[in-house]
Amino acid sequence: MRLRSILVLCVALALTVGVAPAAGRGGNSQNAKKCQKGGYKDWVRADQTPFKNVGQCVSYAAKGGTLTAPTSAEDRAYCVPAGPPTSGQCSVPGLLDFDFDASSGPLGENPTGTFFWESLPFSFRGQVTCLQVTGNTASVGGTITDSSFPEFVGMGLAFTVVDNTPGTPDLTTYPDSLDQLLLPAGPAANTPACGDRTQPTMPVSGDIVVENN
Repeated sequence: MRLRSILVLCVALALTVGVAPAAGRGGNSQNAKKCQKGGYKDWVRADQTPFKNVGQCVSYAAKGGTLTAPTSAEDRAYCVPAGPPTSGQCSVPGLLDFDFDASSGPLGENPTGTFFWESLPFSFRGQVTCLQVTGNTASVGGTITDSSFPEFVGMGLAFTVVDNTPGTPDLTTYPDSLDQLLLPAGPAANTPACGDRTQPTMPVSGDIVVENN
């Protein structure tokens, strides 16, 4: 009986020793290594849930879980069809042709994008520096990088758009004068209304999309 007990104990110890290296190999897999040195903060599970610490991440990866890059929420405002800004994708008939594609984080952080704005004889092309989205309304501001009047390069421009439901025209601001349209410089991300001082009342031909995330 005693010999049998000793044999059972030896077998149990052998199994334990055999499992440990396997677990070690899993924990040191390429995926698990991505979790180390703070890397767990850069990844989420396949269902987009985050890891609280490196241990959770290593365990998930070692068991065959797929480390996935997080999908960040993004606010966006653009004129359909989206793409490089060209004349006339959206317009206020007889007054203004414009196009834009602006995006930012859900709190307006890290704004990026481009715009084109033309009301002859004036035309402005530039880089987005400000986007603020509230519901179906978006204020867009940026720095002019090219203009039919070179003296305006480096100044700021801001406008606001409203994405109305199908069957109702979308709206944009159209100022009465250049003094209302132009800013001394491109607005910062936290500038109220991105520096626009007018109300969006002009019906737009073309489809404006505002995504609030």
